[in-house]
Amino acid sequence: MKGYKVDFTASTITITADFAKKMNAPTSAEYKTISQIKKDFPQMKIINKTHKTPRKYVSKATGEEFNCNQFKNLTFDNMEQFINALLSAVGLWHSSPSSARTPSSISTMRLR
Repeated sequence: MKGYKVDFTASTITITADFAKKMNAPTSAEYKTISQIKKDFPQMKIINKTHKTPRKYVSKATGEEFNCNQFKNLTFDNMEQFINALLSAVGLWHSSPSSARTPSSISTMRLR
């Protein structure tokens, strides 16, 4: 891989982090390459390449593969809504949901 990609339709030069680091030295071949491209095409913009989103997510503990990130949207609000829905469906929710956030109410929360 050469570290850069020129897209003439979008007028961009996409560079990798390694290429950008090497390009900072004025005597390097990378600096000369980019300066020549910028000289020939002054309207080109330089864009840093970021990581790609993985297609497969692998669990570190079990080694299982997933097609999507299993922890996406995993927040305390979503967990609380899920638990409240389970408990109310079974009829076990005894305490008020507004008290679920305070640390003292965690120990006093009871199931029937």
